[in-house]
Amino acid sequence: MTKIFEKWEVKTTLILLGFVIYGVFSTILLPMLVGLGPLGGFEVRAILEKFWFYSGMSIGFLLGIIAISIASFIIFKEKDKDINGIILHNPEKGVFGFAKKYLTVFNMVFVSLILFGLLGIFSSTTQTFFSEIPETQQQFTETADVMFSVFPASPSETFGLVFVVLLFLFILGLYYKKKNIPKGSFLIISIPIVLVVSLAYGWINHVMRYGQSELSMVVVLLFWGLMGLLIVLTGSIIPSLLLHDTNNLFYKLNILFSSDIVIYATVGILILITTIFIMIKIFGKKKVKKSE
Repeated sequence: MTKIFEKWEVKTTLILLGFVIYGVFSTILLPMLVGLGPLGGFEVRAILEKFWFYSGMSIGFLLGIIAISIASFIIFKEKDKDINGIILHNPEKGVFGFAKKYLTVFNMVFVSLILFGLLGIFSSTTQTFFSEIPETQQQFTETADVMFSVFPASPSETFGLVFVVLLFLFILGLYYKKKNIPKGSFLIISIPIVLVVSLAYGWINHVMRYGQSELSMVVVLLFWGLMGLLIVLTGSIIPSLLLHDTNNLFYKLNILFSSDIVIYATVGILILITTIFIMIKIFGKKKVKKSE
């Protein structure tokens, strides 16, 4: 009997499903919960308008990512999986593919939170941030204000980056397949392409959304260039998503509170996160040894 789904298709579909669930939760359900709940938010017209803009933006890019994935399933087969261009969480496609067994979703989330938390402390100390956030004229609860500065704006804009990166990698994969180019050079060629695409997307996004911002365009381009490189080098969108989220979070926290409060609170949270991460690893190893 003909095999309907190939192994890489099943894996990619599960990853894609998880990504879509996260996207719907972070850009639609969570903001709605905040906006309609006791924290308030949607009673402010400007907030409601931004919610509809970013949630619509998110849905559009998610549909685009799904379309690229389906097209890859149709065009590329198991033997072409290295050039299919789909990078959601596929560490084997990145520079550190040799260590893919360590680059699990769990490890990457925790390590990214720790690293970007340290970056947040640096940003709070120097008051240097790498991306603008949507602002509103009216005031509402501080908690809701912080939430809306991260969700849905940050993931929605990052989804746009993921879409354009996957689109250009898909086109590059088609070229490789058509010309029968050896697959070994795909990652090397994709790095400068992703960098250029990320810089272009970052520039367009910043000009269209934050044209009046005083933030240096050089800093903005460095930020989006780094986001794109993280995707292609790690073979995962997790670091880029969390980098953008933490940048927006610290930007808003430093507006609402003194930098000292933000730094002390961050240090405490990082100690907690690091402790949890280490304890889970220790108990996980003990459990494995007992089962053996």
